[in-house]
Amino acid sequence: MNVIDKILISRGCVRESTVEDELAPFYATKLYEKLGIIFDLPAKINADTVVMLSAFFGLEVPDSFYANPQDTAHFECGELLVEQLVAYFKKEHPELFNNDKEYARIPVFHKVLPQYGEGKEKVVRWFRVISADEAERVCRQAAKEYLVYSRPWSEVEEDEVFALYKKGYCNGVPSCKDNAGLMYFEFEDESMLKYFDYKDVVKLSVRRYYDSKVILITQKGKRLLKKAAEIAKPCPLTKKQAKYFNKIVKVTGADIAKQDNSQSPYAISKRLVEKSRVTEAAEFLDKNGSLLERNLVWLLSRADENETEKILSLVDGNNPIILMQLLWMLASQKKGARVFSFVNNKMFKSHTETDEECNERRSVLDDSVREKVIDSIRKALIKYYGERPIRGKVFLSDKFKKVFVPVNTSDSGKGIDVLPCGSRLPIKGENIRTFCYWEGIGDIDASAVFSDGNAKTEILNWQTYDMKPFGNSALVSGDDRGEDGAEYADFVIDELLKKGWKYCVYFLNGFESPLNKGTIYCGYQNKRDLRTKAWQPDNIQMKIHVKGNSWQYLGFAIDLENREIVVLNKMSGKRCNVVASSDIYAVQRYIDKRSLEAWNMYDLISARAELVDDPENADIVFDEFYSETDNKKVVRPWDVSTLISYLK
Repeated sequence: MNVIDKILISRGCVRESTVEDELAPFYATKLYEKLGIIFDLPAKINADTVVMLSAFFGLEVPDSFYANPQDTAHFECGELLVEQLVAYFKKEHPELFNNDKEYARIPVFHKVLPQYGEGKEKVVRWFRVISADEAERVCRQAAKEYLVYSRPWSEVEEDEVFALYKKGYCNGVPSCKDNAGLMYFEFEDESMLKYFDYKDVVKLSVRRYYDSKVILITQKGKRLLKKAAEIAKPCPLTKKQAKYFNKIVKVTGADIAKQDNSQSPYAISKRLVEKSRVTEAAEFLDKNGSLLERNLVWLLSRADENETEKILSLVDGNNPIILMQLLWMLASQKKGARVFSFVNNKMFKSHTETDEECNERRSVLDDSVREKVIDSIRKALIKYYGERPIRGKVFLSDKFKKVFVPVNTSDSGKGIDVLPCGSRLPIKGENIRTFCYWEGIGDIDASAVFSDGNAKTEILNWQTYDMKPFGNSALVSGDDRGEDGAEYADFVIDELLKKGWKYCVYFLNGFESPLNKGTIYCGYQNKRDLRTKAWQPDNIQMKIHVKGNSWQYLGFAIDLENREIVVLNKMSGKRCNVVASSDIYAVQRYIDKRSLEAWNMYDLISARAELVDDPENADIVFDEFYSETDNKKVVRPWDVSTLISYLK
């Protein structure tokens, strides 16, 4: 399946068959039965449609170590351990097993296990069959939406953008300079450098060529970087940026004068604050892009009551994404050590304050000031978006109150119904089955890290599953180490709650390599009954294509108390091939509902829309199931690229 077809399928579309196929009714029935898909024009699909959708949804997936997580309920802990050790031995010494290199479960104990039938659950998804002209319109719209991203594209998104560019659908320069630089180096398109300044050249070079204290660069890279430096506009640099930019000039031979940090806004504002001229520092930073918003907490923590009012009066919505990030951070802030999370080179990283840092910190606001800041930010955002209305009448479903605003995150994969990071999906029933399957990469390990909401944590993965730390309330299908394999885990919500657990986070780790090789998918299913076949593609609630140059991936969290899935979808910058209990603290902000409640997509859209109560009276419908027509556009919670287009 080519990338363009994947783009269409992820947007609920397939291309119509140009030749009438008499088996179309059979294909439509098969796809409904196997995948839960219903077409608006079933007569216009063909065998290729079946092949593409079967591959996209994963009609056939590799076997897991045990056929089903429920199999392990029939084994004692010692039996599970011995059987797994035999399998490890077989993996390392296949010559002792008649050169059988197949890595699968070894039935040491020959227990008669139950047969698992089909589940009754089915998730119905509506697909449109579109013409070639409509497919081109969808691709142009997808390209247009990608160009307005304020964050770097993930590796999965890069594949789509490159395919769209090669087909001529990308007209314009990406809003995100990281993405513009990527396109410049990939296609040598100098128009991508239209808005570059010296800081951007430094950032681009560090991402591509910097290693330790030297610049590792090819002749082609030297030529491209020299051109970028010469085209870029001068701008104030910090001491570190100036030093590195001068190194770029020297290495590439660019004809540019030596730079220094004499005009650095940070240095100037710091000197003003040291002289207790906090309001002046705020006014100065306000004239330098988004620096006021980025340093708001630092300034307010050093301001008196009068200065606080003056500084907050400067806050407007002209840098909405930074304001939203600050709002979420303040809304979820708790006493004690703070957890700082950030994105660097598409990787999600975090830092928890040490005791020494907690004792020394000054950049913290008391509760009354924090509430004032939150209120000021919300008013600024409402005013900003109120001046940028959506054209036409809008019906807005309450489900968008659970959709996080997709700002500058490290959202990684795309796939089936993948909402923005921080969004919440309802768990329907008491049972959850998570899945991960892969092809062409050795040994992916799925882990669930549990927390009681305080200091107690517990890991469920290949290191602990044989000990059954949660009894039969959380079971794993075993450690599959094959190059093509699958792992499943079952969770019984009520039973885990009674044991004192409040939530858990689902991780993937590459044990032998980063997660940018082969093909990897993960997701979850709501189950009425866990005694069913491990894999049922017609019951996928969410499925993510995992791809990134990282050893760890944060998939989603299960909020057991609120019975909700919290989408994470982040590549971790942590270099590890096994999970640790402390990894759960990196995503505390998303697990805490207060961030989502402080500002979400419902708030944003309602601020810039003329709302109507009936979708039939709307020009744009923001809803999960409403059918799109020629005269009515439908935006679904998982249409992330479309949601991003409403942020500016």
